[in-house]
Parts: sequence; structure tokens; C-alpha cells
Amino acid sequence: MKPAAVIRRDRLILAVKPAVPGTPGRVLSDKMIDAPAAGSCCSCGATIAKAERVRARMEARTRRAETFLFCASCCDLMANFAIAAATESGSRRRA
Repeated sequence: MKPAAVIRRDRLILAVKPAVPGTPGRVLSDKMIDAPAAGSCCSCGATIAKAERVRARMEARTRRAETFLFCASCCDLMANFAIAAATESGSRRRA
């Protein structure tokens, strides 16, 4: 079972719609996983190590499924963006 802090971070990351290269497809899966093998981030090109906590997004595009992996650094940026967006919308409501 994952610690509560990891679950909260994962939810923040998944709240942000990522910029995926190419034309958007139909989302089949969008979840946080431990990378099954080494690879590279589709956003920044950084190397992803095996077992690194990453975001995996699978989309159906032109009759085939494509999987996009986002490295831990890009996931941190997504989490920070979600926090900033929530803080900003909360301050607008109070004004």
C-alpha cells in the first residue's frame, strides 16, 4: 500500500492535462506507475530509470495505441502547477 503522501502527490499530478506531442488521441489510460523498464520522458527527453515513479498516459491514435511516459521532474512540475492553480482559484473566490 502506498503512503498517503504519495497518493496525494499522484492525484495532484493526474489533475493536470499534460502536453503530449502530436495530435491528441482518445485517452485509454492515465495513471501513475513504477516504470517497468528504462525509457525516456516524452516531454523533456530525460532518461527514466526502471522502477522510477512516472505518469503513464495511453492514447488511441490512428488505429494504434501509444504510451507516453513523464519523468519524475515533469511530474513534480505538474504537481506544482496543480497546487498553484488551486491556490489561485481559492484566492479569486475570496475576493
